[in-house]
Amino acid sequence: MEEKLKNRGLWVALFSLLGMILMDTVPHFDIGRYEQYVDLFLVILVAAGVISNPSAGKWFMDNEEGGGK
Repeated sequence: MEEKLKNRGLWVALFSLLGMILMDTVPHFDIGRYEQYVDLFLVILVAAGVISNPSAGKWFMDNEEGGGK
């Protein structure tokens, strides 16, 4: 379970789900403001180098034994 929680794709999907839930439940939800927050968050992740190496196996692909690609 701990390995699944380290998957960045899981967290991106959960934040997307949160946005969808907010749009459906909160009256007068400002979708433009939500998109600005998401864009800012993604820019910070790119600048920090968190999402710059897709070959590390942290997203939706499984790691191969020994190779890591």
